[in-house]
Amino acid sequence: MHTINTSSGRAFDVTQETSDFMQLAKIHSVKAKNVSGFRDIGGKNDIVMEVRDHATSLISIAGFSIKAKGKHPATLFNTAKASAFVYKLKNATAVDMENVNSFYTEKGGKDKNARMNYIRSHNIEMEFCGNKILPANDYSVFADNLDMIRGDMQAILNHVLLIHYMSTEPNKTALSDVCEILTARNPLNKRNPRAFYEKAIKDFLYATFAGMTASLPWNGQESVNGGYIVAKDNGDVLVYHTRV
Repeated sequence: MHTINTSSGRAFDVTQETSDFMQLAKIHSVKAKNVSGFRDIGGKNDIVMEVRDHATSLISIAGFSIKAKGKHPATLFNTAKASAFVYKLKNATAVDMENVNSFYTEKGGKDKNARMNYIRSHNIEMEFCGNKILPANDYSVFADNLDMIRGDMQAILNHVLLIHYMSTEPNKTALSDVCEILTARNPLNKRNPRAFYEKAIKDFLYATFAGMTASLPWNGQESVNGGYIVAKDNGDVLVYHTRV
């Protein structure tokens, strides 16, 4: 962990101790395959362990996802083109569009914050059009996967994104704050909004942790049946077991 925290950029040299361990553990590639089952490394499974319960004498094979809390905290869900939500700027003029598309960061990337600030300050309305369809498909894999979690998951995430990016309160963008605002607004008119929206967001986070991605069709099954392991920046390792 010290090597990761003190490195610069995305690449770093491993120590001889790490290299020796990889040889001992028969790790021949640092990149795992995209899909796996309970007994295979890959997909969400970063490590597979045999768990022995001495109280019941039961032995089970469990897959765990590993998260590192180093310089950059790990995420449960990795965004990509496949996970994009598409919006139409309804009342934007041609000048507005030119101005929005002109904001770039110093490194040449699209300046998301500057673009959203412009949209908010000019009262431009965002209309949800659906999830992005990749060129090789005729439908959105992500939209189908969201339906596997719950039928209104897409609509809920739409409102989550609008609250997060269109909020005029800069200190109210954390997921817990967004959930509070979502509960107060109750855009889907639920009778018990606090329990409903909190449960929906937890369902989404658990699904992304347990195997669902935006680019691969998901059958609703969990590929991580053990839980996840957190490697802290001080070297401590915490193990969180998943629900039964």
